Amino acid sequence: EGDNLRASTERMWDIILAHRLAQAGGEVLYGVATDDAHNYHKFEPRAANPGQAWTVVRAARLTPESIIRAMDVGDFYCSTGVKLKDVAFQDDTLRVQVDPEPGVTYTIRFIGTRRGFDPASREVASAGGTVIRTTRVYSPEIGTVLAESQGATAGYALKGDELYVRAKVISSRKNEKSHVPDECESAWVQPVR
Repeated sequence: EGDNLRASTERMWDIILAHRLAQAGGEVLYGVATDDAHNYHKFEPRAANPGQAWTVVRAARLTPESIIRAMDVGDFYCSTGVKLKDVAFQDDTLRVQVDPEPGVTYTIRFIGTRRGFDPASREVASAGGTVIRTTRVYSPEIGTVLAESQGATAGYALKGDELYVRAKVISSRKNEKSHVPDECESAWVQPVR
């Protein structure tokens, strides 16, 4: 999750995407979700057990070749509980459709970085002034919320000045397996450009 001294993993993803894609020939970096499983025999709500995060791949067949091919082109999303019906990028519009569950509400955020962002960074220092070996501090122009929608379906039409756009779906259901208090189940859609 990060804190006031360290960037979250999601923030690191945006920093990497912005810097890679601002360079000529820079390629998209896809994100994956896995459980950081350490406990396989004792299952508790906040233990590091399997099944806390996963990757959903849209593959033509259930074969290693088909799954790898789909992942190579970013045809997958990651989740801690939210299920998606469809993700499509067509006519410069990223569309996300949730497979809704009764009684659960959804917020769909389209996140990205625009061309011309401030690429500068600075070291992180503790209150005593000691430099901390951690992620540097970058511009708030990186990984901003470009649009937000309430509901199970939303789309974002690229304006043309974005380096990339990705989506995050946040449900109203608490993620009971999370180590982060009050964290809700979410899904992350791969960036498009």
